Amino acid sequence: MSEQKAWTIETLKAYLPDPFRELLNFEDYPELIKVSTKKFMHGPKGKEDWGIIHKLLKQAGGAWVSEGKLSHWAVKKLQVDTESHAGAHYMMQKHLEDIKHAADYLLNEIKEGRL
Repeated sequence: MSEQKAWTIETLKAYLPDPFRELLNFEDYPELIKVSTKKFMHGPKGKEDWGIIHKLLKQAGGAWVSEGKLSHWAVKKLQVDTESHAGAHYMMQKHLEDIKHAADYLLNEIKEGRL
């Protein structure tokens, strides 16, 4: 039987310990919650806090999206934890890699004037 967890901004905030909630911005999107730091977390304390926040959001099903100053965590609103979903996720990632390789090939062909 699969376990499902539905996140809202309110439940995600409640999941995080108080001192960390104050360091974060939360944005609501149709299928996910975008979580970002209010400011750059530097120094030993900032790095330690970031590590704790990262671990907690990862446990909540979040993924770090590295985009420079726009970097954030993306937490899917509905989490389904089953082995079949892990297999489906792997296959989807593989298909996305294949698509990326095909796109790279086509872009190169266009750049070389062959298409």
